[in-house]
Amino acid sequence: MTALADLAARGALMPTIAATFPLDRAGEAQSYRPGSGKVVLTV
Repeated sequence: MTALADLAARGALMPTIAATFPLDRAGEAQSYRPGSGKVVLTV
């Protein structure tokens, strides 16, 4: 776990973002099912 925290602190971990939705479209974001990557809600 410490090794992962060190990588994150150095910026060596880059998450794959499949889509970004505004907070008012959270329901749509929840039902979005990408093949890979994360769904991000923006405030």
